[in-house]
Amino acid sequence: MAYGLSEEEAVSSISLSPCEIMGIEKDYGSIEKGKKASFFVSKGNALDMMTNQVTLISIDGVVQSTSNFQYELYLKYRKKDTTN
Repeated sequence: MAYGLSEEEAVSSISLSPCEIMGIEKDYGSIEKGKKASFFVSKGNALDMMTNQVTLISIDGVVQSTSNFQYELYLKYRKKDTTN
């Protein structure tokens, strides 16, 4: 992993560790009974920008849309006929 971190340390550095710094680790930062369900699901390795593809986002147990304006435009115009 980058910067000499193990995979476990890298995951902790973007999940539990920031929550501990902010003092919200009782509610966020790890998957445990009683904590708020804020997480994402990714195809590929979530720590690898080349393979990370977020497929689901949940914030406080509410599933969020992964769509955005740029992606909607991409879907719209990729179907256009490019044979002029």
